[in-house]
Amino acid sequence: MSELEWVCPKCGSAMRINKGGAFCADENGCGFRVWRKVAGKELTDEELNALVRGRKVLALGLKSKAGKSFNAWLVPGAEGVEFSFEGLPGKETN
Repeated sequence: MSELEWVCPKCGSAMRINKGGAFCADENGCGFRVWRKVAGKELTDEELNALVRGRKVLALGLKSKAGKSFNAWLVPGAEGVEFSFEGLPGKETN
């Protein structure tokens, strides 16, 4: 995937993509970034691109700081990726 197809959702600048993730190339310091590794899970280029384009990504087998496994939606936030637990497959809501 070429960098020309990757546009920062926060400021509209181009995104830099490397082995660490996708980062806004805005020299004024926009700060939007999506790290390739989130809570122990390595994201694919397709997952990175989906997040940059404003879509959520289902992440299974994430690891908390305490070492516990959990599942969550990865959603784009103001500065990068955030977790959402709403509507997880297989999770009942009462």
